[in-house]
Amino acid sequence: MPAVPINVKAVSASNKSIKISWDAVSDASEYQLYRSTSKNGSYTLLGTISRLSHTNLNLTTGKTYYYKVRAVKTVDKVKYYGGFSVIVSAAPKPSAPGIVKAVSYSATSVKISWNAVSGATEYQVFRSTSKEGTYVSLGTFNDLNKISVGLTTGTMYFYKVRANAVVDGSRCYGNFSSVVSVVPVPAAPSKVEVVPASATSLKVSWNKVAGATAYQVCRSTSQNGSYVVIGTVSDLYKVSVGLTAGKVYFYKVRPVTVVNGTKYFGAYSEVVSAVVKPAKPQNVKAVSASASSVKVSWNANANATGYQIWRAESENGKYVALASITGTSRTCTGLARGKTYYFMVRAYVEVDGVRYYSDYSTVVSAIPKA
Repeated sequence: MPAVPINVKAVSASNKSIKISWDAVSDASEYQLYRSTSKNGSYTLLGTISRLSHTNLNLTTGKTYYYKVRAVKTVDKVKYYGGFSVIVSAAPKPSAPGIVKAVSYSATSVKISWNAVSGATEYQVFRSTSKEGTYVSLGTFNDLNKISVGLTTGTMYFYKVRANAVVDGSRCYGNFSSVVSVVPVPAAPSKVEVVPASATSLKVSWNKVAGATAYQVCRSTSQNGSYVVIGTVSDLYKVSVGLTAGKVYFYKVRPVTVVNGTKYFGAYSEVVSAVVKPAKPQNVKAVSASASSVKVSWNANANATGYQIWRAESENGKYVALASITGTSRTCTGLARGKTYYFMVRAYVEVDGVRYYSDYSTVVSAIPKA
């Protein structure tokens, strides 16, 4: 007669199934698995199995099932049955949530999220300040995420989640997920912008971030290249200087907060970029040069390759480009005596055949006269 199977186990495999397993019995060719809905009730043969485990499907969530196993030995086509194992039991319950994530949401909050669990009607989130410490429930939720608030910046928090199924008014609790941890830090800056400040500088600005005491600004010459820190500032802007006109620069910003002498860095903002372009021409003047011409002049603009002159017959009318020149003055001819003409100028820098223009100057006007 074969020996009695030992180390028999029954564990929930899902909200609708239970897995039963046991150790191999010497000389056994197969095993018979029996099930009942009460420990001392009538047991039904589920099947004869050659493996050392079986997953019993299509069960009722939260209901307890009882199992026992016996070994079968076949000799000359005659089957010999061993004694039954001890009775084991289990109830199908929701699986542990998978892919649980915890990420910093702000300087005082974190966001926990997880995948949906089959058969779950709700989820419970638990938090602790140590991995093996005492966990407290943050509540029961129907969503697949939870914002944990009121936290301390720079402190590590630990979270675990379990799924519940409500059956006939009673909760059936699933297993806990793996533990995840996170440190709340300031959120990434929003509305980051970069605009030209001069012919050799760009101004980077951003919105204030709650919990941040400073901001670290990083620059690169390619979007996915290596970024260097160009400064840590307490203001909401940073002027990036020493740049080359006509070149594109990329920036990202992250907040910094100091807790008990330790710096904690928030997430980086999205990357923004701008081309360094010349400052708009200054001290633009227009004076009559003759009965049919006006001389337009302006101050030289550092790093400008040239200048473009525009003219209109009314201040808010349609302007047309007259010429592109490298000097700082232009006499516009062929004009009507006594008529007012309006002018504006913009500088440009040319890099690899591409022109990058400054903003337009202020509008000036003059009347040709003798």
